[in-house]
Amino acid sequence: MSVVIIGDSIVRHLKVTCSGSKSAVGCFPGARVLDISKWFPVALGKHGNVGTVVIHTGVNDISSHQSEAFKEHLRSLLDTVKKRTKARVINLGPLPTYWRGSEMFSRLYMLHCWLQG
Repeated sequence: MSVVIIGDSIVRHLKVTCSGSKSAVGCFPGARVLDISKWFPVALGKHGNVGTVVIHTGVNDISSHQSEAFKEHLRSLLDTVKKRTKARVINLGPLPTYWRGSEMFSRLYMLHCWLQG
């Protein structure tokens, strides 16, 4: 059983240590939710028995100012992941970062709150 982490450039240097299992990180710099949807089957196909899939995406989508489209794309991605694997799915979502400005922080925070629901 293994852990696969898929995401944009934020996961680039992530090192994962899982006791008794393998782990892998699939980094797709600049990726948006739809990009992760396309690359997910390839990243998952490289690994055998996947127990957990961690997805980090959304920060690159927020600049388009289309929150409702983002939400629909994310729902579609999560549905696709759930249909293609029996693994536990963890969606990290776009984490708010204040250093990118108050408007970006506000948009990311609102999306993060939506994801929690």
